[in-house]
Formats: sequence, C-alpha cells, structure tokens
Amino acid sequence: MPSVGNVTDAVSRDRACSSAPVPAPSSAVEQRKRSLDQRLTRTVPEGDFPLDVGAKSGRCLTEEEKEKRSRRNVSAVDSTFTGSTTSCDSDEDSSIVSAFAGTCKEDTLIIFDWDDTILPTRFLTVECGLRVDGPDPDNELRKILDAYAQLANATLLAAMELGTVMIVTNAETGWLPLTCAKFLPSMLPTVNMIYHTSARSTFEPRGFASAFEWKEQAFRHAIASHFADVPSLPGRRRCVISLGDSAHERMAAIYACREFNEQSMIDSSSPAGLLCKSLKFMERPDLEHLRKEQYLIQDCLTQVVRYDQDLDLCIQPQQCLAKDDIHGNQSSRMQPQHY
Repeated sequence: MPSVGNVTDAVSRDRACSSAPVPAPSSAVEQRKRSLDQRLTRTVPEGDFPLDVGAKSGRCLTEEEKEKRSRRNVSAVDSTFTGSTTSCDSDEDSSIVSAFAGTCKEDTLIIFDWDDTILPTRFLTVECGLRVDGPDPDNELRKILDAYAQLANATLLAAMELGTVMIVTNAETGWLPLTCAKFLPSMLPTVNMIYHTSARSTFEPRGFASAFEWKEQAFRHAIASHFADVPSLPGRRRCVISLGDSAHERMAAIYACREFNEQSMIDSSSPAGLLCKSLKFMERPDLEHLRKEQYLIQDCLTQVVRYDQDLDLCIQPQQCLAKDDIHGNQSSRMQPQHY
C-alpha cells in the first residue's frame, strides 16, 4: 500500500469515506455534473509516492533529514533548482521557490476550510457551550485555545511556504474574522495575510442554493483567477490542494479542477494538466483530533504538494496519531483511504 510519510494506506479501498452523501446538484447544473466522474482520482500504485518519504520505514522525514534534503534540492541564492535548468521567473527573488526542487510557489493553490479544519468549532460550541456573541473563554480555556492557536498558525505558515493559501468557508461574511478574534486572537496577523471569503455570502444571492454549490463556485472562481496568470511550463506542475472536514470542499475541488482542465482542453494526466489533491479530515472533530490533524498537515504537506498525480485521501477519525507517534510509533498511524 502507498504511504504519505507516516500516513499509511492500510484501509480498504472500497470502504466509503463518509456516510454523509454528497449533496445533489440543482437541476440547473445537473446535466453538467452528470457528465463528470464521481470518482476522479486514480488508484496510486504501491511504492509510488513522494520522494520525501523514507522507502523502508514509510515515515515522514525528520526535521534534520528534511533540512539536509532541502539544502540538496534548492539554492536559496539564485532561485535556481538544483539539478535542473528550470527556474521561476528570473526577476523574482528566492522567496517564490518552495522548499523542494522543481516547484514554484505560484504553481500551488492551497485552499483551507475554516470551521472544524482550523477553528475548533464543535469543541467551542458543543463541548464548551460558547457563542461568538457570548462571554469570552475563561482563563483555563484561554490557555488551551492559545496553545492550539500556535499549532494552527504554524500550519498556515507552513502552507504559505509551499504555495498560495486561501480560506474558503460556507459561513457568512464576518464569521471568520469574528471567531478568529474571539477564540484564536494570536492567529489574526497570519489570517489577515491570507485571502479569505464566504462562499455562501458570495454565491447564494446569485441563485446557488446548496452548500456544495457555494463551495464549488468559490473553487471555480479561485482556480480560474489564480491560474489565469500562471502558465503551464515544462518541468513544473500546477495543482490545487483542498483541506477540510466536509464532502463539500472535496467534491468542489474535484469538479472545479476537472472543469478547468476541460475548458483548457487538457487532461490532468498530461504535464500541462491541473492536478487535484483533496485531503478530507474527520467531520466535527474534538480538539484533540484537530490538534493531531495539524501535526499531520505540517509533517506531510510538502510531500502532498510534490506528488505528481491526483490525490483523494480521507483521514478516518479512529486513525489519528499522537504528536509523539509522528516519527516513530508504528502502532498508531493515521491511515488515509484512496477512493
């Protein structure tokens, strides 16, 4: 079975990722949706996964190993990729080069969900009984949230080193900055650097009725806008990475990337194609599961970006690993499923 670092595919491939059905499209778009495959991604061959994974141990590289590989792979002086004549635009500085060879940051669009992906919404509302218009967290809870905020902030910063980052939520406009300021205030400087938008507030007034359609339209517009000025060049692969807890963003990413390729008259399997990589996490996680997901993202996102095929991974709730297990304990792996 393939592995993403310590993410080992030991799950049956024919088991459903989520019991929640994908929302049916409205009649206005039903015919177009029917023409698209419900299962876009390919089965990944055994052993065919990113080079940053230890072939024998099936684990993510340690920080020391990553640093050594990074020094081998990329020159921070002239932005030229080691072992390749391909480089980013010559008039740009080294900041546009990702921390691995052969990829420019502009080639990668990373789209996060907000609720129960970054913000621990279920924990706050269900377990703590808090509201955005209610009392502030007490001192004990504030310490817990501040510690989590540092971890989630590190996730966003790590993603920003690898590509262009966006946050797309189905909550209404204003929810994201309000909840961030109230519950995760230390993240505000980072969040304010990232483009974030309400898919619902933008597209519900335009006649799109379902949560899935709001996300799909938001993804379509984000992809078209970002990659309009990012040409497909030899030796470089463009990709979209979706990270969220809902089937909505998963299917939105699949449909939007597929449509982008069709409109561009290219195939995702060709070097010019736009790759779609979806990481679907557990729905309505508690704070501990969400914390572990942040560690997983930080540990393996580089490999996901670098992988040169479509990906469709589902992280099952019972398979989250603890921080101490990320680099060693083989008995507690987070195991994704390929559709």
